Amino acid sequence: MKIETETYGLLAKNPKKKTVQIGKEKPACPSCGTPLKSEGARCEVCGAAQGAAAGSEPVISRLSDDELGGKLQSLRRKKLLTGVIGTVLFIPAGITITIPLLWPVAIPFGIGALALWAVSMKAAKTMKHLVAVNVVRDALGEVFDVEAYETARCINSSMVGEADLIHQWNEITGNDLVQGKYKGVPIQFSDVKLVDVQEYTDSDGDTRTTRTTRFQGQWIVLEAKKPLAHMLRLRERKERKLGSGYKKTKDDVDTENEAFNEKFEILTQDPHTAFYVLTPHFMETIVAADERAAARTYLCFTGQHVHIAVDTGRDSFEAKKGSDIKNLPALRERIKGEVKYITEIADELLQNKYLFGEEN
Repeated sequence: MKIETETYGLLAKNPKKKTVQIGKEKPACPSCGTPLKSEGARCEVCGAAQGAAAGSEPVISRLSDDELGGKLQSLRRKKLLTGVIGTVLFIPAGITITIPLLWPVAIPFGIGALALWAVSMKAAKTMKHLVAVNVVRDALGEVFDVEAYETARCINSSMVGEADLIHQWNEITGNDLVQGKYKGVPIQFSDVKLVDVQEYTDSDGDTRTTRTTRFQGQWIVLEAKKPLAHMLRLRERKERKLGSGYKKTKDDVDTENEAFNEKFEILTQDPHTAFYVLTPHFMETIVAADERAAARTYLCFTGQHVHIAVDTGRDSFEAKKGSDIKNLPALRERIKGEVKYITEIADELLQNKYLFGEEN
């Protein structure tokens, strides 16, 4: 489900859609891109149905919670059962593969294990897609004015890179891309994962690969009405150490808020511009909000783009356990709650007339 994103504008008028099709004959769902069994059939994933007339808009009739819950429960049982049986089959295969005389026994067991694991992974992928289209999309739609939503895309690498908030990454993945507006302001929002992938050759001449996650969490880009002449970046410092505060790094600006100075690294080429953004109330709000959040916060103001990135260390919008499937209204509320921290910061910034006030 997770792929590197293609380039998007901040609010694309005609965003690119990735349509998944099996063969040229099968039509795709106009809502989520899932292959349909026949022209005009109701999508089994999101419940959308094509209109009868050619070129008509899709008529959305979402799966009910009972229908969705039943599908998810069935898929979860399938995922668990095939995963367990596959593991059981792999045990004798793993033992006997080391004995050449027993290869005729090991190979069928190994093939069976791989086939069952493939079924388990496909069920998990289908579950994730069902939750994304039927639960995540609607929950995020209660927070943002969604004009485009794609389950398998994230904010593009050039947009994330312009903020220069996270160092040493060369791979971007993510999901749940929202393009639309938040309280009238154009935005892009998604989960983002940034990884540093490095290859090296060990002493035996073998090529090894290391993967280090540099950031994983929510990322939002807002379009300000007034561009900043100089970039301003705020990075939360390394974790607090017992009795010694945060790891101190060089700042370009010191504010009168000592708690803010201790918690955030402030980088800018123009201190005068920075103080238009770092109002006393904003600094108090972000420090208080950050204390409540189990995450690390980053902000960048560059041109007309305002980036807010919250490193939670996880994919935010997933059904993580059986109880999520059994109580879909509670899952929707949890998803909306997970966005609350980043929107609290956005709400405070929207009050800044230097950035979001009417243009002169």
